[in-house]
Amino acid sequence: MKTWALFVDAYRELNSKKLFWITMILSGLVVAIFGAIGLRPNGIGILWFTIPSDVVNSELVDAATFYKSIFTGFGVRFWLSIIATVLALVTTAGMIPDFISGGSIELMLSKPVSRTRLYLTKFATGLLFVGLQVGVFSVASMLVIGIRGGVWEPGILLAIPIVVLFYSYLFSVCALIGLVTRSTLAALLLTVLLWFVLFLLNSADETLLLFKTQTENRVVQQSSQLETQRDRLVSLRSASNGETEVGAPDANETAPEEDETGGFLGRIGDEFREGQRIEDMDEEDLASQIERLEDQIRVNETDLEETEAAADSLAAWHGRIVAVKTVLPKTRDTLNLLDRYLISDQAIEESGESRRGQGNDEFNEAGVQMTQELRDRSIWWVIGTSLIFEAFILALGSWIFSRRDF
Repeated sequence: MKTWALFVDAYRELNSKKLFWITMILSGLVVAIFGAIGLRPNGIGILWFTIPSDVVNSELVDAATFYKSIFTGFGVRFWLSIIATVLALVTTAGMIPDFISGGSIELMLSKPVSRTRLYLTKFATGLLFVGLQVGVFSVASMLVIGIRGGVWEPGILLAIPIVVLFYSYLFSVCALIGLVTRSTLAALLLTVLLWFVLFLLNSADETLLLFKTQTENRVVQQSSQLETQRDRLVSLRSASNGETEVGAPDANETAPEEDETGGFLGRIGDEFREGQRIEDMDEEDLASQIERLEDQIRVNETDLEETEAAADSLAAWHGRIVAVKTVLPKTRDTLNLLDRYLISDQAIEESGESRRGQGNDEFNEAGVQMTQELRDRSIWWVIGTSLIFEAFILALGSWIFSRRDF
């Protein structure tokens, strides 16, 4: 009962702030905009306007996947995780500083309630602000997806614990800084600074993972093509030495794909086109082909070594970034958990297939693989290590609050 009374008192204080209701109204407007967006055969419709698109339309994407993607991409990652989070931090950053410097601390400490419980109750009240915002937004979005998308997805309500968990990482630090500095401005600014650092780490993680995946794919491709080129050289040398019967290349052997950029694959393709029928070559032609192919193999071996070195370097740097992230809260990875339950692996693969031929296929393929690798990260690593960080911060704040002479 004592804890409940403290909780109700703190909530009334929070509820009296106008920013709480402003954020609630804005969330309603965002849901209204969400509901005004629709899929059409030739693109995306917003009220009576149409944005033409050859990739996102009702012919290629089903309505349920479309609305769930908007909910996770815009509703969660933009509105709830950025705008609403900033408003929540602005509202709750002063809870601890105002509590310990406004004269009310003496009255609360005179009651038979432990300081640890008092501190954690204040912290929980701050999370309630976000929980109510996310709850209203998620329920309204579920109704929109059910009515407009034709599918009722209770998994959308998972946004409530996931976003609250994401916010708790930041608010635990905000509460600790507010306790130490007794300054609302310092608590807010330093928390935003930490958030920005986490954003840079997450961006570096995803960028390095993308380029690492792309480079590793290139190593596999180059190795395969180089092996084919070496086999071609063996055939030419055998024909030149008269060791085997001269004839056409093996019927099962296919020429490599052409590279429109004139790069590695294009050079190999040239060699195939120049020596398609060994039986038609005389000794001089064979010697010329062998010399040119040997030179080309040396160049391509150098290219492969450089690509392998780049892949190793990217893997090393990515490993360092992941190691740093392990001891810090995983804000973006936590939010990405919602995608695992709302967006299927098949939908991601189909999205990647729809982009083929509309840009750099190698880059798009690496992007799909990167997304899948991020989705495969264990929940223990994402949430477990983040909660360990948060528990440490809360324990430190509780210890300082319990020992400080106010």
